[in-house]
Amino acid sequence: PEVTTVVIAPPGKSYQRLHDCVRTGQAAGSRGVAIVTASDEGVAGDADYVIRVPGELDEMLFPPLATIVFQVLGYYLAIERGYNPDALRTDDLDHARAWLTAFPLGTH
Repeated sequence: PEVTTVVIAPPGKSYQRLHDCVRTGQAAGSRGVAIVTASDEGVAGDADYVIRVPGELDEMLFPPLATIVFQVLGYYLAIERGYNPDALRTDDLDHARAWLTAFPLGTH
């Protein structure tokens, strides 16, 4: 599949809805990636790929920790697609033009 559904699913009020998102994405042909706590069985059981964060964190504290996982995920996705993850895609001509339009030389 070309589309990937990624959810951050800590225990809490939003958990069931996030579980539904994984299943709905898969029904539409999307891969499911879940970032869950170490003991999770629900969302983890339905996702194609699971990234477990050690410990049990509160629903409000979980997303900032999961941000680190997204940074690493973005890094490896860029490498897989042939981009230099340290270049902010400025090695791609279209993105370089956009970057220079937003930040002309000498302005930043």
